[in-house]
Parts: sequence; C-alpha cells; structure tokens
Amino acid sequence: MTDVTLTQAGLPADGQAVGEAIKNTTSFKPEKYGMPVLYLWGSNILSLKDKSKTLKNEVTYSFPAYRVSGTVEKFKVQGSSSVAWPKKNYTLNLDTSFEGISGYGKNHKYVIKANYADPSQALNVVGARLWGSIRDTHKHADTGIININGDQLVDSKGNRIVAETDPQLSIGGTYGAVDGFPIAVYINDQYWGLYSFSIPKDDWMAKMPKKSESKYAIIDTIWSPQGALLKETNLKDDKMELQFCSTKDTTWAKDSVNELIRAVLANYDTVDDFNKAVSPLLDIDSAIDYYIFSVLVDNDDGIFRNYLLQTFDGKKWYIAAYDLDSIFGRTPDFWEHLRAKSDTNDWRDHGVTFENVTNANRLMYQLWKFYKEEILKRTKALIDGVMSDSAVDTAFVDYVRHIPLTAFNAELERWPGMQNTSVDNINRIGRWYMQRIAWLKNKYFNN
Repeated sequence: MTDVTLTQAGLPADGQAVGEAIKNTTSFKPEKYGMPVLYLWGSNILSLKDKSKTLKNEVTYSFPAYRVSGTVEKFKVQGSSSVAWPKKNYTLNLDTSFEGISGYGKNHKYVIKANYADPSQALNVVGARLWGSIRDTHKHADTGIININGDQLVDSKGNRIVAETDPQLSIGGTYGAVDGFPIAVYINDQYWGLYSFSIPKDDWMAKMPKKSESKYAIIDTIWSPQGALLKETNLKDDKMELQFCSTKDTTWAKDSVNELIRAVLANYDTVDDFNKAVSPLLDIDSAIDYYIFSVLVDNDDGIFRNYLLQTFDGKKWYIAAYDLDSIFGRTPDFWEHLRAKSDTNDWRDHGVTFENVTNANRLMYQLWKFYKEEILKRTKALIDGVMSDSAVDTAFVDYVRHIPLTAFNAELERWPGMQNTSVDNINRIGRWYMQRIAWLKNKYFNN
C-alpha cells in the first residue's frame, strides 16, 4: 500500500502522486503572480498558419481580470513575417467591448502579440511609449475654444478654456502608436506563454471615428519603393497598404498620399520652397520626430517600412511609429545584434545614422537637407530629457516589472526555439542605449 495523498505517516509515497506534486509545484501559474490571464478555446486555433483564414464565432474566451468572457466573433493570425514562427500573434474581435487600454475607451478589437523574436517582451510596447513621450513634448493645449458665434469660451471663473487642437497631439497616450501590457495566454487549457495585449492597427489607435465623411485614414508602409516615398502607390498590390478608411470610397486616400509622395520626390532649392509644397500635406514635426527617434533607438527595420501614415482630414498626413521589435540593437536581418556605434565598416555597425538613411528614405533625405540644424537641436533636447538614458531605462523597468522572473523561465521552457534568451533583456537594452547616447554625443555634439 502506498500513500496517494502524500499526507499519511508510515506509508511509502505513491510515485505517480509524487511526480504530480513536483509538477504542480514547479509549473508556472501566472495567476499566483497577479498577471492577467487570457483563456482561449477553439478546435481550429492551431490550424491557422497565416492571415488568409478567419475563424468566425468558433473561438471562446475568458479574461477574468477584466470580467469579460464570451465568443470571439473574428479570430485570425496577425502579422506578416511573424506568421512563420511557431508562436503566433492573433487579432481578436470580441463580442464584448471593454476598456483594455486606459484612456482609449471601450473597444472590442484587440491584438495579442507573441513577442517570439523579442525575449525581453518589451520592445514593441515600450518603444511605442517612448515615441509617445517624444510627441508629448510638442503638446501645448493653448488654443482657445470658441462657440459657433465666434465667442471665446470661459469657465465659471472667467478663465479661458483651452485645448490641444492638433489632431495627432490630441490623441494623448502613445500618439497614434500602439500601447499594451503583458499577459499570460492559455490555448485549450494549455499554457501558451507570455503575450502583449495591445491596440490593433486600426481606427481607435488614433482615436478616429469608425465612419466619417471627414476623411480619416491609416496607411501602413510595407517596403521600398512606396514605403521609402520613392514611387506612387495604388494601395492594392504594392508596398503601401490601406489599414483603415472612414469612408466607403477609398480613392481619395490613394490620391492624397500620392500627392504627398510627389511633393516629397520633387527637387527644391530652398527650405521655403520645400515648406510651401510639403507642409500642407505633411506634419513636419511628426516627420522630424520619427527621423530622430529612428536614429536614437537604431530603428533599423523602420526606415522604409513599419511606420504609419495617418490623416485626420484627407489632406495632411502624420507619421506614427509601428512594429518596434527591431530596435535598441536588434535587427531584422539576423539573430545577432547591432553595436551602439553605427558608423564604422564592421558588419555589425550598419545601423541607423542621420546620414546613411538619406539614401533609403526620400523624406529623410529632404529633412536632413533642409532641417539639419533643427534636427540636431531637437535631438540634443531629447537626449537631455525624455530620451535620456535614465528615462529610457525607467520606461523599460516600468513595463517589465509586471512580469515575474519565473514567467521568463516558463517562456523558455514552453518555447525552447526562442533565440538570445540569455542576453535579450532590459539589462542589455539599458547598457546598449547608454553606449548609443555616448556615441551620438561624440559624433554630433562634441565637435
């Protein structure tokens, strides 16, 4: 006789019971650590290999942390290059709307990002938050609000009521980029690993109305030449893709972005000529910010793709960062890392500088040609402020501290094919960025 309960004195312990006890003791239970857990059930989930198939009303879910459960009305794989990995991203259109991301209101469409190529689990979301902190430095909220009669509105004490009227700066948060938080996911009662629960590439990431004749749109840049603004687009089968349009007719979006591309392609002798042609079609501030951001974080995969063009009036386009898992020394070309110093002949040093990307993106060429002094001045202000090494380190710490160490160990156990798990963490990121800032200061500001 053996003790299967492991509670009796004087009886030998049952071997199977001991094994189960050890398994239960050592297995990762995210609920114990306060992590939000998303449960998904569906017999065809694992049959999805790419974006070509959508499961409609086949998948059920439970998200206890937000007290929502029910049916996923549309469930599909998300992403392009990432579809080849065993752990996939998914887009979920739920049957219930809830506020998953603070400040964006109730929504029913979300994305869960697998972060299979990013063992730190943080680059995408923290990169977007850093982009938001850069854009936030432009926010003034000093435009007076007037009524339909043209009268200035005041409060009960006679103070002028002001607001931010720039459409992208009025978004707040990450200013048109994604945001999210770490969760654990189970699929069919099997632990599936760590994910980021995040904003989709859709209207509400920029707080756009679902339908409006005021002409809202979001365009994704896929590759050169269209993504590099070197050739016009048809938004159908080339290297730009229409992600959202507030009107049924989308011709205006194609015509509008092509007007911008033509303006950027043209040759100009003076900054005044450039501004006269381009500034009505492009928010120069967001373009300069994206240029600087890409150099600071070595956004090697975001020069002629993986950024968004957003318009709020059908005429003027704003740039927003997107798909940021190849920053801070990570590269899409191989599983190695780029050094923080990007201007030598070493094969690892082909990263982003202000100069070398001018051949890869026509807009960046024009910005460096006409705004070099302003770009360097703003860069200096950013690395002394919201993009200092301490500010960046804090941003990563604030995100990753919500993931217990045992969750990272469980991730490696669940997905042993993940690369660079011993080095890709916030310690490497912080160390790399300190070196990056030192290189930037020496290259651009210590002469």
